[in-house]
Amino acid sequence: MKLERGLEAVRKLAGLTSAIIRRGGLTLLDDSFIKVVDDRNTTIVYIGPDVDGKQIVRLRREGGADVLYTYTHPNGNQFWALTDRANRILASDDAVAGVGLARPWLAVPMHKLFTGPPGVHQYATVDASAISTEKQLWEGRIPLVSHPRIELYGVWGQASGANNTTFRLLVNGTQVGTWSVNGALQNTTQGPFDMTAFIEQPNVQVSLMARASGTGEVAAGLLGCWQRQSP
Repeated sequence: MKLERGLEAVRKLAGLTSAIIRRGGLTLLDDSFIKVVDDRNTTIVYIGPDVDGKQIVRLRREGGADVLYTYTHPNGNQFWALTDRANRILASDDAVAGVGLARPWLAVPMHKLFTGPPGVHQYATVDASAISTEKQLWEGRIPLVSHPRIELYGVWGQASGANNTTFRLLVNGTQVGTWSVNGALQNTTQGPFDMTAFIEQPNVQVSLMARASGTGEVAAGLLGCWQRQSP
């Protein structure tokens, strides 16, 4: 009897060294966890609660660099992230909006719908008198909206003369953002503007509208437009 008890104690200390489950499954209750540790004592796989009691999944490479993990944003929402060897996020969902992607940002190609004075400036311009009533200056298409925000970069405002301009960004005909340039020329990013309502919609139109007052040329030099994450 003493020998049997001794062998049982050894088995308990050794733990489970191999197991096969043919049918059914394995259920862990009450914040239990699964952890895989390599021969260098690095945790390679972890599924269970983090230090704050939030359930997470973490997958690491040999050596400990992350591959995939779920993380809790300060707002309480969780997101997943796929990373490279330097732990830079390559792809993730948006924890703020709760829908769509956060990374990578995706470009929205835009096309100029107006003709301005040739060869005068290194950016697109239009005569203020041509947009004294609002006109569409740029248009693009998003094959499938995948991000909750949209952002632009360009050269805006007074290229010559004295003019003031109001720009409006429309997504499928709905205004998502607007800004005004009262005089001085500026190179700025506009946005990010919320387009959460269009997530998963196909063939979405993006339009940049403008209306100006005054004289001379208006800078309408759109240099970039992209889908991006929530700020």
